Amino acid sequence: VKLQSTGEVQNISVTEHLINDDKKQELIDHSFLKDIENLNGFETFTIENDSVKWNAAGKDIYYSGTTDRKLPIELNISYRLDGVEKTLDDIIGKSGKVEIRLHYKNLSKVGNLYTPFVAAVATTLDESKVSNVHVTNGKATSNGRTIAIAAVAAPGLYESLGLDELKNSDEVVIS
Repeated sequence: VKLQSTGEVQNISVTEHLINDDKKQELIDHSFLKDIENLNGFETFTIENDSVKWNAAGKDIYYSGTTDRKLPIELNISYRLDGVEKTLDDIIGKSGKVEIRLHYKNLSKVGNLYTPFVAAVATTLDESKVSNVHVTNGKATSNGRTIAIAAVAAPGLYESLGLDELKNSDEVVIS
């Protein structure tokens, strides 16, 4: 999922791997994807309703496509500069303590339990422009020029299990 700076979905790309252990000549996958593209070969396919029929020739199929379906997780991104909430445009190029808060909300629930999802976020920062980078529920690693950030969130997990160790597992804060 590629997002805008506000957390709104820009586009969604899905990659599928059809394992062909039986070396079948034809594989059928049920899919809601559009703009389907074969990623690892020249095998052809046809689409009929919600099925994609691949002329697999005994091979595994890797394909990608896009969707506009609503995600089961919602993301709200907020920005602060020196403790004051701002828009991204307001803080670009400014100096001070920056905080980027990514708050995930699980929209998929069965009974009292949320569907267990893990959301991952990854980004890089130019080390010549930032210092003292910290991240909750993740790690920031420097190579001397770039700071790589990777973090995870598990929205709904605390609410489903009620374990204190999981409190704030629905959020990633980069500061």
